[in-house]
Amino acid sequence: MVSASTAGPAVSARLDAILASARPLLRGVRWDEHTDVRVGPRPVTPDGRPLVGAVRAPGIYVAAGHGMWGLAHGPVTGWLLAEQITTGKQPAALREFDAVR
Repeated sequence: MVSASTAGPAVSARLDAILASARPLLRGVRWDEHTDVRVGPRPVTPDGRPLVGAVRAPGIYVAAGHGMWGLAHGPVTGWLLAEQITTGKQPAALREFDAVR
């Protein structure tokens, strides 16, 4: 974890944007009284694309690395991965996300 005060301007700007978008939604929060803000890593691959599909070990599959889109993309990822597992064929939509690329 990194303290926002030592993380640099890019992280500080992002935190400011998050706080600005949350303010209208959360009443009663004393925004100016926070003393410690921390950020942590997101599960993202180096190329920014998730890893979905079979790995080199037989019978093992992965669906990871969606970053902040995991909840939004989880259902379709699961549906397509289930198709791959049950049919043994990789759906075209998953080819660019191959887990062993």
